[in-house]
Amino acid sequence: MAIAGILLAAGASTRMGHDKLLVELEGEPLVRRAARRALEAGLEPLLVVVGHEAERVEAALAGLPFRPVRNPAWAEGQGASLGAGVAAVPPEAEAVVVLLADMPEVTADMIRALGGRWRETGAPIVTSRYGTVTAPPTLYDRRVMAELLEGAAEGRGREVMRRHGASVVRVDWPAAALADLDRPEDLARFGGAARSGATDEEVLHRAGAWLAAGQGVAIATVTSTWGSSLRPAGSQLAVSEAGALAGSVSGGCVESSVAAEGMAAIGDGRMRRLVYGVSDEQAWAVGLPCGGNVEVAVKPVDREVLARLRADVAARRPVVLATHLSTGTEWLVHPDEEGEGASDGLLAAAREALRLDRAATWRDGEAETFLRPYQAPPRLVLVGAVHIAQALARMAEACALDVVVVDPRRAFATPERFPGVRLVTAWPTEALAALGLRGRDAVVTLAHDPKIDDPALTAALRAGCFHVGALGSRRSHAARLGRLRREGIPEEELARIQGPVGLDIGAVTPGEIAASILAGVVAALRRPR
Repeated sequence: MAIAGILLAAGASTRMGHDKLLVELEGEPLVRRAARRALEAGLEPLLVVVGHEAERVEAALAGLPFRPVRNPAWAEGQGASLGAGVAAVPPEAEAVVVLLADMPEVTADMIRALGGRWRETGAPIVTSRYGTVTAPPTLYDRRVMAELLEGAAEGRGREVMRRHGASVVRVDWPAAALADLDRPEDLARFGGAARSGATDEEVLHRAGAWLAAGQGVAIATVTSTWGSSLRPAGSQLAVSEAGALAGSVSGGCVESSVAAEGMAAIGDGRMRRLVYGVSDEQAWAVGLPCGGNVEVAVKPVDREVLARLRADVAARRPVVLATHLSTGTEWLVHPDEEGEGASDGLLAAAREALRLDRAATWRDGEAETFLRPYQAPPRLVLVGAVHIAQALARMAEACALDVVVVDPRRAFATPERFPGVRLVTAWPTEALAALGLRGRDAVVTLAHDPKIDDPALTAALRAGCFHVGALGSRRSHAARLGRLRREGIPEEELARIQGPVGLDIGAVTPGEIAASILAGVVAALRRPR
């Protein structure tokens, strides 16, 4: 059954100072983020209603398979844009989902969940509810679309919904997902969440801040997955008593259900073990139609354990959070330190979890203990503040890599070219010594200058970095190896340099080359030889 999409992107912003739909969030314009998620959800065709600065909005969507719908009456309000979009829906579409372009927390999985409930119930309207507030995205069945064309007054969608009363189906989402981006301070808040909201440190920080504010807090942790689950074991979602969220356990599929269980756990103080999957009768209700199963443990936060865990993470001290899956008891394990008091089997399992940077379940007879490792995030040191480094730094941050750019040329290494990235404007020998390279670092040289690149490669090899790469042709790499060989670098060490750096995907543009380099870094991290 075909479901079309209408993305309302015609209005002008007055409080942002410029068109907010063109503001970048996570490296892409807000309107493109909304359109991409609608397309990922399978809406076909996607009709984007434009009005104010229509040409610029359409340009921001270049390359995406969308159909622009120009609304010359956009200044009359959202009702006029809704009518223009509905009028353009093709006759073969059996339903349409209406979305707003300025709701950055709406995910593809949330949109898919509306379609799932519609197929399941046959309801004329399926809408989203955030706490007590009903808001888009909203799905309208073909049989009620004509009602959306009965005038262009503001609130037409709400009026049609009231008309159908009890037959409207509502899908519940956390209240925090309703947030929109309307003012400059909203951009700062969303920008921070986009850069670091999924990191271990940020989830723990948010949980600690809620506790300090006097709220109850629960943390949900993925303990096992099967099939095509979107998030790996160890992924976490913190839930406050007020319904605020930090982190993710499924990329959006089951967050609302898990959040509700988290709030219940805060209320009664008990741990829950939850299983979601397509075989569940809840599958469509929670939005997990993709074929995967996920098991989640939800428990109230132990204040003392959280405080000590946050201190370890802040100090970059490797630690494993151990949770007994029957009782909910949790404690910290530092497997490489003396006096832990844990069994040899548990210490060995915790040590392996840290080595692989992967959560695991340790079994001792019938007892199961979940081991969730925490350690400093992998660091990517880019030597040479060139154009490729600009693209690569943005991509690497999205992969939760700690990015540092090193270049003694101050004209290249500027905050304007690398916003939010740590810059070190010193020669590599001095810069890398100060950074203290370690095994969880990757070093990629991009400067094309032996005076800059060669000392960095030498330092990276001697430090045992998990990935060492150098930009350049095969011919220039052969010359580079000759220079390093004359410096006394052993052949087995030289063989560790990936040169030319990056996976061979036929990359041409700086962005494509950056993508190939990042893929090589991730491969070295997740699939070490």
